[in-house]
Amino acid sequence: MSTLAEIEAQIAELEEANENLHDSLDSAESMDDAEAIEFFGSLEERDEAIEAWEAAIQSNLEQIAELEG
Repeated sequence: MSTLAEIEAQIAELEEANENLHDSLDSAESMDDAEAIEFFGSLEERDEAIEAWEAAIQSNLEQIAELEG
């Protein structure tokens, strides 16, 4: 059984990870097509990265909810 401090630390880590993921997501979504191709290699790669970041954010939110529950 985890202590309250351990649970709070896990939640803080997940929240920080989500902040970083949101920053990456915002950056990718704000790129025009030329920037996205230069950075990601293709628009498809950008779209896949966006989907992966969105899934990771959702997973982190679910983990936070479990820890808080």
